[in-house]
Amino acid sequence: MKNIKYFVQTEKHEIKKSVRSFLPLYASIPLSQLDSGLYEPTVKAGDSVKEGQTIGVLTENDGSYGADVNASVSGKIDSITEILLPSGKISKAVKIKTGGSFKYLGKKLQETDWKSKSPENIVFELKDKGVVNTFNGTASLADQIKNCTIQKNRFLIVRLFDEDPGIYTDLFVSRNYTAEVVKGAHVVSHAMKADGIIFVVSKNVFERPDVSYITDIPCLLCEADTGKYPSGSKQDLIKTIKKAESSINDKFRNVNTNCIFIDSVTAYSAWEACAAGIPVVERFVHVCGECINASAVLRVRIGTPLKDLVNQCGGLKTDSNLVIINGMLKGSAVPSLDITVTKSIKSIEFTKRTEFNDATISSCIHCGRCRSICPEHLYPDMIFHNRNDRDLINTAMLCSGCNLCNTVCPSRIALSQTISLVRGKNAI
Repeated sequence: MKNIKYFVQTEKHEIKKSVRSFLPLYASIPLSQLDSGLYEPTVKAGDSVKEGQTIGVLTENDGSYGADVNASVSGKIDSITEILLPSGKISKAVKIKTGGSFKYLGKKLQETDWKSKSPENIVFELKDKGVVNTFNGTASLADQIKNCTIQKNRFLIVRLFDEDPGIYTDLFVSRNYTAEVVKGAHVVSHAMKADGIIFVVSKNVFERPDVSYITDIPCLLCEADTGKYPSGSKQDLIKTIKKAESSINDKFRNVNTNCIFIDSVTAYSAWEACAAGIPVVERFVHVCGECINASAVLRVRIGTPLKDLVNQCGGLKTDSNLVIINGMLKGSAVPSLDITVTKSIKSIEFTKRTEFNDATISSCIHCGRCRSICPEHLYPDMIFHNRNDRDLINTAMLCSGCNLCNTVCPSRIALSQTISLVRGKNAI
């Protein structure tokens, strides 16, 4: 395994606590918030809705559970419209004019006895409350549990730091809501009937989560070197776990990519849904960058326009900027501040457009930089040019999606995106 050392830069001023974003005047909540699946609204224009009410459900009848879409605010349905997603796709959306009383906002949380619920009931609750897994992409956690077919070595792996070094969200949640994250992982382990839970923490962070109260299932605490990149993909975590020295480590040596991997944000959402009864109506979003006047971790209502967050953080310093969603390495640029927050968004970075002037795509010059930097020793350029070669397709399945090949390519070829497409078409 080859890592890029000293790649990660930490912020000069660590953010100690989150702030709730202002409620939007209108919340435009996309119905397509997962990587797959078609959703339809269960409400119509003129209807009144309450915070947390189901407003969209999966329409495909292929046995999938999906993750329901819930109203992030109370109010009246203004329209069923179409909006642009951060991914560049178009989605149906429910536009709500905020108003009236709220069911959860400002109320004291009452934790329920989730342990009395059956695993099957917890899975359905994860679906009904709209919980998604944002470990890599955005997928229905209920479907992942349902489709986990391994009978032995059925482990839950919880990553307590961010995969992209430009994001602070998962680390922030694991630091500031440690008990809830641990309880959420316990909830998911119960739902999937796991043989054990593995918490992977950053060795560069002093705090360690207390998992001692989990006595009904083996737990392992591992340290990953997040000063190197990549360190947070499935492959990276598995290597970290297998190298861990622990008296109970033998129980976990057979961990593999078919186990369920979640992040801190997903664990927190699972706790809220099953232990506190709260649907996914908001997201922790790390707002940062040299072009915005203040950095913050905001608790944002889903459907809030990005421009509202800019205003709350003191506005932009310049109009010549790029808006990057979910990190410089694994994220993407969005064209407008009218785009709304979805379940997939963890961070928004405002950076100078002048730093990205050289974005012209040209022919491959066979420089070999993508091969030199690939942590898995793949040949991204060859995969790009030979997408029907069976041997190369097999090697593409080893890609961790770190995107380093894209960062060094002088021709700006979509190497990582092509490998991702090859992997998707040939996944079992």
